[in-house]
Amino acid sequence: MSVTQETPPAEPKDTPTQLPPNDSPATSELEAEVHRLRRAIAKTEKESREADEARKKEQGRWQELAEENQRKAESAELKLAELDARQRVVEIAKALKFRDPQDAYLQLGGDIPDDEKSLRSRLDGVAKDKKYLLEDAQPPTPGLHKVVHDGKEINPGEEQDDTQPGLERLVAAYGENST
Repeated sequence: MSVTQETPPAEPKDTPTQLPPNDSPATSELEAEVHRLRRAIAKTEKESREADEARKKEQGRWQELAEENQRKAESAELKLAELDARQRVVEIAKALKFRDPQDAYLQLGGDIPDDEKSLRSRLDGVAKDKKYLLEDAQPPTPGLHKVVHDGKEINPGEEQDDTQPGLERLVAAYGENST
């Protein structure tokens, strides 16, 4: 019988280098380096998430500001359009000899046509319906009414019949044959 010696298997050349035993200082250094790198990766990921959140928050704030500015711009455009319409009404009302051109705007009730021809037509209609709004028209006199005196209509301010109290007035009111 022959004794054969076992030869250790040859190490493949492409195998990774074996790690030193766990208790060696090189292992401790590698573990410390791995731990430091993991902490650095975790810190970088956290900072990245916080930066993303901050960007999103900032972007949201800018979005809110943009929407608020949009609302303000739309409101200003509406006010400008109203002022432009009021100015057009006032100019045409002045040409039509309205006493108070600002009042002409109120008479239209906010329904202002876009074209000048329609606007002039509407203001002409207001002027015909409410002649007292025009400069050359006689304004209505408030509180003056027609009064009937002795069967005749008289206007206040006109000279009236000077009938005195007494029998003559009664005879004029009820007639001569009443008893």
